[in-house]
Amino acid sequence: MVWKRPLLNKDRAYGALIFLLSLLAAIIYVAAVFPSYFALPAWLSWWAIALPVIFAVLAVLAILMWIGWVMLTTPPVEEFHADTTKASGRTQLSGYPDSR
Repeated sequence: MVWKRPLLNKDRAYGALIFLLSLLAAIIYVAAVFPSYFALPAWLSWWAIALPVIFAVLAVLAILMWIGWVMLTTPPVEEFHADTTKASGRTQLSGYPDSR
């Protein structure tokens, strides 16, 4: 008996779902940006522009807050100096254990 591979494995199914949802979102977005062509209310065009801009600004600010938080709460790193000794023939960084 020959085992047949399924048409879509889990990764491809997720990829197809993401593709289809993104395509649907793009179609809805274009319809919202040009509401007069699709007999939609005019206020929808303003929100179609404003909401992505608001979300983009909030995303950038959240990333900046996260970077600031990480810098605030991370302890300082000690300096590491390269110790090049001829005895071992290797470069060893002080502060790290010898990993042989």
